[in-house]
Amino acid sequence: MTAKTETTAPVVCTLSEADLARRREELRQGLLEHVRAVDDLADGYALHFTADDERRQELRAFIDFEESCCSFLSFAIVEDDTHTTPGVRLDLRGPDGTREFLEPWLHEARSKQRRLAADPGGKDTVHNAGKGSPRNRRALGVGMASAASLFALICCATPMLAVALGALGFGALTADVAGAIDLAAPAVLLISVGLLVHDRRRRNAKSASAQSACGSGCGATSPR
Repeated sequence: MTAKTETTAPVVCTLSEADLARRREELRQGLLEHVRAVDDLADGYALHFTADDERRQELRAFIDFEESCCSFLSFAIVEDDTHTTPGVRLDLRGPDGTREFLEPWLHEARSKQRRLAADPGGKDTVHNAGKGSPRNRRALGVGMASAASLFALICCATPMLAVALGALGFGALTADVAGAIDLAAPAVLLISVGLLVHDRRRRNAKSASAQSACGSGCGATSPR
């Protein structure tokens, strides 16, 4: 465990506004992307991560940096077995005002945690944008629906195209094109409808899960 003795130093960061903005963006795209849960503490927050060498190294580097500019914070890295996979927890503590100082930095990580709670398919990772993620499934559904619309448009235009090509002496080619469209369009339409129905069911299940996970805790404010 890595720790720093608690302090009563004023809750202030010594970085300039420009450096602070850069640091916040660096953490947002780096370490905070890997937060899988955030717990409220009486005097701060506990951040949960997957336990691996890379993450532990990131956490040690984080502490080394923050000790130089946020002397009011105390840090602890603790082995965490509260998840289905081994984890490591970073405790951030400090005097009165620490929670209010840290909250804006953790806003996005907490939002991801709420989305994860509403989407059990995300499992233990907050940063979930893989091949089977809801974002990609929605994109696939929209793409297939667009393709179906295009095929429907072509099918509607085929009779006029056939007349035009026939007048130009391309009747055989028209028959081949029309036959290919007739074979492909129904398959694309069926697949698109299936994907859209699946997406609607997933959205309904997600909404029901969110309401269930929320329960009576919704609207409750955390202690300050």
